[in-house]
Amino acid sequence: MTLIAENTGVQDAVIGALDDTTLGFSNATNGLSYTGGSCANSTVSAGQTCTVDFNYSNTCAGAADMATLPYNDGAQPQIANAMIESLI
Repeated sequence: MTLIAENTGVQDAVIGALDDTTLGFSNATNGLSYTGGSCANSTVSAGQTCTVDFNYSNTCAGAADMATLPYNDGAQPQIANAMIESLI
């Protein structure tokens, strides 16, 4: 599965390394595991998008989780949240 993240700010967003921990994924509880995408270690210009790829392996229906993308907006670290809902 792929999450498309958009930089809705006015400055470039500098995103560092991403993994299950930085994204807030927990495979043991919600079945989400990070697999890649274009967001990690990238600079996303204002109005542009990048992707976060992940696997969903939980058998529970209706599981949902919040992904958190850490990034720098100017000199300030920020967290962008995105809801991921998986219905089986």
